[in-house]
Amino acid sequence: MRQFNTQQSQKKVDEVYQSAYNDPSFDKTDFQRKFDMAQPSMNEYFDKKIKIYGLADGQFLINHYWVSGSVILFPKRFYMWNIIDPLEVKPHTLEVLNFVKPRPDYLIIGTGEKNLNLDFSFYEHFRRMGITVDTCPTFEACSTFNMCNEDDYNVACALVAPQISDEKGQNKLPQLQADSNEHREPRHNNLIK
Repeated sequence: MRQFNTQQSQKKVDEVYQSAYNDPSFDKTDFQRKFDMAQPSMNEYFDKKIKIYGLADGQFLINHYWVSGSVILFPKRFYMWNIIDPLEVKPHTLEVLNFVKPRPDYLIIGTGEKNLNLDFSFYEHFRRMGITVDTCPTFEACSTFNMCNEDDYNVACALVAPQISDEKGQNKLPQLQADSNEHREPRHNNLIK
């Protein structure tokens, strides 16, 4: 039986890398340039401007990733927002705006399915901070944020997770089907009884 010697194997690995790097035909500058330009593919969508591509019942499609729940968006970052109902939106729920630099000039609040005008004191609080506030339905707030962000406005958007339903309060979205055929009845049973 042969024993595995970790020191010997590590030495061989080091020799291979050292020999490649010390080879006179190895272009170190080109290698370093390619290495510096490489980006991890997972972070690719979050290093760009934020864009909302869609919404579903309680979810947003932000830079090609589905995010559940309410969110606060900035031009290049977003944060989860612990709000379920638009009536919960108060100045203290948006304290993160005090810590973001530069402070946004324009705040769009998506209030769910329908527009909900907030208290006058809410608008006054943000006016004193130099922030213009608009409220509109969530789907409209998404498109307004995308347009403003694309035009390089210093914008923030607070979106209450949409609850998509019809006039009777029933969910309009079809039930999601399973990814496999496990939910279907088999046509024949291969089990021996």
